[in-house]
Amino acid sequence: MKDPFILIGSFGPFNLWHRDKNGDDGACGWVMRAGHGNQEVLKRIEDRFRFDWSHQVTTHNMGTIDTALFSSDGFPAMSVHGIMLNLMFLAAYEHFGRNRKRAARFMQDNLFEILSFAENPTDSAHTMWKYLYGRDERETQEDRIKSSASMIYGWVLRATRPWYKHPRWHIHHWRFSVRGGTRVLGLGNCHDAD
Repeated sequence: MKDPFILIGSFGPFNLWHRDKNGDDGACGWVMRAGHGNQEVLKRIEDRFRFDWSHQVTTHNMGTIDTALFSSDGFPAMSVHGIMLNLMFLAAYEHFGRNRKRAARFMQDNLFEILSFAENPTDSAHTMWKYLYGRDERETQEDRIKSSASMIYGWVLRATRPWYKHPRWHIHHWRFSVRGGTRVLGLGNCHDAD
């Protein structure tokens, strides 16, 4: 069961909560997902990923070689950092209306976080792209493209959201509770639709 309440802070015996719009978990976008963004932009990101994902070139002296992000068998043809930088730039390029300068500035401003997102020990793209937990034969290349586009576009949305648009400032969604008690007080009954 999903919980529409997110703890904003504690003040003495009081807890301050944010309750998602209409009680729907994730409706306000506390954690931005691709679904919170422009779906046309997401489709363009998927198309860009599809183009660079996997293709081969046959040369007269080297035979057939992979010249994309992933080999024909789905494994990385580049480093995970190289893949992330390429895909993140493509997503930022589409997010910023195909403005190369803004996309490049976004990449420079967020380089550490992007590289950490690519490969860190707890939550990264590394595990998905390298099949770290095994390969699901039912998963197609198209599935991987869509899940990567969704994951990266959600990250771009979180990184570019202005601080004042964060749901923590949805004062009309605030609810208060007293520690040890179960009563939640707010601008209305907690079961009211906002």
